[in-house]
Amino acid sequence: MNISFEGRTALVTGAGHGFGRAIAGAFAKRGARVFACDVNADALAETGNVVGEACDVSVVDVTNRDMVQAWVRSALDAADVWISS
Repeated sequence: MNISFEGRTALVTGAGHGFGRAIAGAFAKRGARVFACDVNADALAETGNVVGEACDVSVVDVTNRDMVQAWVRSALDAADVWISS
C-alpha cells in the first residue's frame, strides 16, 4: 500500500522510543511534517537524528496541559494527524 502524507502535519507523542519513534519515522517517510514529543530528551534527540529534517522534536510532559498546548501551537495548530503513543 502506497499512502502519501505529503503536505500533512502529524503530531506524535511518546516519540522518544519504540512505537512512537517508528510512527514518527513512518509519517516522515511518507512526506508528512512531523512534530514529535517525549519527556526523555536524550531519546527524543535520537528520534530526531533517526527520522531526519522532517521531524521537529520537543520535550513535552503530556500530563502538563500548558506544555501540551504550547507544543500544539508550535505545530501551527494545523495537525492533520495526532498519534498518542
